[in-house]
Amino acid sequence: MNEKKLNFPSEKEVELITGLQVNGISPLTLIHKGFTIVLDYSAQFFEDIHISGGQRGLNLLIIVQDLISLINPKIAEIT
Repeated sequence: MNEKKLNFPSEKEVELITGLQVNGISPLTLIHKGFTIVLDYSAQFFEDIHISGGQRGLNLLIIVQDLISLINPKIAEIT
């Protein structure tokens, strides 16, 4: 990210910033909101991945390469 310092907002702050409920925040809903989406490099080694569908309890199974094409994430070693 080329940042000297990062901090993680509280759940309440996340909801205020994104306008979405915690546990229902999908990378698909953040595409056009100006957020940088980061995907761990290891995700590329899987054929598909489960992501939030944009509301609590709704998950989507998506092909990883399709997800990358849709969200254009920064890929980094974060785990």
